Amino acid sequence: MLFVIFKFMLIRLCVLSFLFLFSYSPLFPISTGNTLAENTSVVSTTDTLVEETQKTPTHSEYFKELESIDSLILNKQFSTAIQALQTISESVLDLQKSIVQTFFPENFDTFTYNSNLESNAFQLSQSESFGVLLFRHYENQDRHSIDINVVFEDPSIVEYINIIKNPRLVKNLDNTAVTKTNNHYRTLEKYIPQENYCERNIIINQTLIVNVVANGMEDKTVMDAFCSVIDFEGLESFLSSQQ
Repeated sequence: MLFVIFKFMLIRLCVLSFLFLFSYSPLFPISTGNTLAENTSVVSTTDTLVEETQKTPTHSEYFKELESIDSLILNKQFSTAIQALQTISESVLDLQKSIVQTFFPENFDTFTYNSNLESNAFQLSQSESFGVLLFRHYENQDRHSIDINVVFEDPSIVEYINIIKNPRLVKNLDNTAVTKTNNHYRTLEKYIPQENYCERNIIINQTLIVNVVANGMEDKTVMDAFCSVIDFEGLESFLSSQQ
């Protein structure tokens, strides 16, 4: 019983903090009830993303769900309360994910975003706790691909930072070098031209890395162009507000 109550209090605190932060977000202002569909001047999204966002429960609905869980615990319906807690946690996670993906292009040049593959990979990463907050897959007609992994608050980030700070470690890694993405973000890059493979682990801050993998490209021109249209500043600002 104490475990259920503690878990409920923790999730309730997280949800309330999340909703409080959204009350100051231009994407979800509570006072007007605007959605992404009504605020396209802030961020450009596709109809699919707008539809998904509109299906997300409103702030008042979240509060009602929290109150119903409180009632379930008081009535000692713990199993039902646990299921409800899991549902609302997944819903808030989906809301966070829907915002994070707006900082990345929907489509790029000849590359098209594959939402089906993204959904399956995201579920896998969450269930196995890989620290991947978001995965996106792009592909063109030549079967060339670009994959994105947003890694947030994961212990592996410290390891990447330590490698970048230690040139000797980098020298021991084949086809790997420390570079800068968009002339700003320190990056651990693995480039194998004979395999048309380029991977960048872009250090945004101490708790955030964006991993970008390009397959099938003859050089790094496409990778450079793709990274230039990612809103790293917006991504960092939003996730910093979640800590």
